[in-house]
Amino acid sequence: MLARENHSGWKVIINLASQPRRNLRAFRFLSGTVACLTVILLILLILLNIKNFSLYRAGATGYRHLADEKAAISSEYNELNRQTENFKRTLKTAVDEVNSLLARKSFSWTIFFDELEEALPAGAYLTNLNPSRNEAGLAFRIKAGLPSRSDLGQLIKNLDSHGFSKIRVLSESLKDGQFQVEMDFQHAQTE
Repeated sequence: MLARENHSGWKVIINLASQPRRNLRAFRFLSGTVACLTVILLILLILLNIKNFSLYRAGATGYRHLADEKAAISSEYNELNRQTENFKRTLKTAVDEVNSLLARKSFSWTIFFDELEEALPAGAYLTNLNPSRNEAGLAFRIKAGLPSRSDLGQLIKNLDSHGFSKIRVLSESLKDGQFQVEMDFQHAQTE
């Protein structure tokens, strides 16, 4: 490089090199800063991935533990269901017997006879009353004497209006000048 003085007294340096020098300080500073930031970000990503991986492993372990617990509880539940079914089979007859006793005890015969008396037409009378138990409750079979056949329709309407159901006439006959009818029905209290 040659130094020359100009008319004004300034020195002008002429660079005759094949590749001139450039000011690379800013470029080196920025590239160093970017490299440092990249290294810091990579370190942070690695740390976060390690942390997430450990959380994933802890979650997977917890999931396996919960799956094992669920299987154990399911097995225990099935065993308890089997025991319950065995108890039900063992005690079913005793429970059914107690339930039937309670049902018989809770049936109000007073209310039944009051309603039956109100349902009978004037001049009608009972000759036979036979209660029986079926799957639906108490069923009753009666034989009644009626003054005439027309009172049978009135008796059926009265029974129906007093809460008796499943009314069926089984037989009709005329005996000693009285109309005899045999029928069965259920009381509303037993359904």
